[in-house]
Amino acid sequence: MGLDHIAIACEDEAELHRVAAALQAAGVENTGVKVDTVAPKQYVAFKDPDRIAWEFYMV
Repeated sequence: MGLDHIAIACEDEAELHRVAAALQAAGVENTGVKVDTVAPKQYVAFKDPDRIAWEFYMV
């Protein structure tokens, strides 16, 4: 039981790509910029050390 995931809005596509690049540079495994097939929005997802999923979604 506990926190499953956290989603954060990202208003700028460049910022979304910056997040993906920063995660990659830090050695954090992530999805890269992908498109959600349900809500056709771009996102980047990764898991923190506690295995909680984080998502940055375009608004």
